[in-house]
Amino acid sequence: MNITLLNHSSLLFSLNNNKNIFLTDFWNLSPAFGSWLPSVLPFYNPTYLASLSYKPNFYLIISHAHDDHIDDDFLRKYFNKDMKIIISKFPSPSLGRRLNKLGFENLIHLDIGKEKKFKDFEAITVVDETVSNDDSSIVLRDKKYGIFHGNDNWPVIKKENLLKVKKFIGKRTLAYAAQTNSASGYPLSYPEEKNKSYVLKNVVKKMLFAGFENANNLKAKYFIPYAGYAKPYIKDKDYYSETFNPIYSNLTKLIKKDKIKNKNKLVNIFCGGTLSLKTGKVTYP
Repeated sequence: MNITLLNHSSLLFSLNNNKNIFLTDFWNLSPAFGSWLPSVLPFYNPTYLASLSYKPNFYLIISHAHDDHIDDDFLRKYFNKDMKIIISKFPSPSLGRRLNKLGFENLIHLDIGKEKKFKDFEAITVVDETVSNDDSSIVLRDKKYGIFHGNDNWPVIKKENLLKVKKFIGKRTLAYAAQTNSASGYPLSYPEEKNKSYVLKNVVKKMLFAGFENANNLKAKYFIPYAGYAKPYIKDKDYYSETFNPIYSNLTKLIKKDKIKNKNKLVNIFCGGTLSLKTGKVTYP
């Protein structure tokens, strides 16, 4: 199984010997929250990614409705309106209604905490209501491999969800992917915050600590850092230049002096890199 990091929270991978193709949280150029843009564009041309949606074995996965995880404009204009879209069945139907408004009707809802069987793979979604009741981690598996699409759900996984995911994955080789950079306005847009760089780096360190704990608790072989390639662009402000660049060397530098179990789980990968879950090697075109 191979996983390609496209940008931000977008992963492209297949399961069951390429029988199915998955794209997560597609984001191209549409501004998120009015002012955030991807700091790295999708590695593959977005038109190519849209063309994949016309394949019968293609699935788009959307973890939640934040604008940096769903590009309304490009999806509406170019993606196949009949493609299969996997989303979690949240208490609020807003994500589904949003997709319906864009013209997509072939939605596959995952009941929270319950396994769903497809022809060639299985999926489960977990939600921690203490963190958010409209954001989810979506986990998929085939006979040999599993991928944990954690996106913004970087905090330590609560015990109930941890047990469900561990049971779901079993002895499969697991890649755990989760956020390793702040994508909120704090502390950059808070004028009262004097040492923004220090605060921001501590936020990222907290995410890394939680990520390693989750990867270790899940017995994941790999920890993929992502969901951090975004910057705010505000008129007459310099916020974009103050953001943290979440490349591997910067992440490891933050935790160089910290004692963390299994630091080698963190994958040295940049957008465009493809991780082989079989060999652990990352390759680039």
